[in-house]
Amino acid sequence: MKRNNFPDNATCPLCGGTIENGTTTRTISIETAILIVKDVPAGICDLCGEEWFMLDVSKQLDELADEMRAKGSQLEILPYPANRMAEVA
Repeated sequence: MKRNNFPDNATCPLCGGTIENGTTTRTISIETAILIVKDVPAGICDLCGEEWFMLDVSKQLDELADEMRAKGSQLEILPYPANRMAEVA
């Protein structure tokens, strides 16, 4: 099952490798806090390992960071929201 919207044979602009659809764990530093999000849909270069995110995924990560900031948490480890996975599948 595709979990992202990167086209087949997308080329990495950094090294020329092939961007493959997959998932990753994203760590976000927010002031003095840390947010870790697991199973984030991403395009991952098969040569350099650079991770690329579609705009809707980036926006969802921003929303999760904003929610964490509002709660005043210092550390959160979350799965990527399941309702978002269905939208990028």
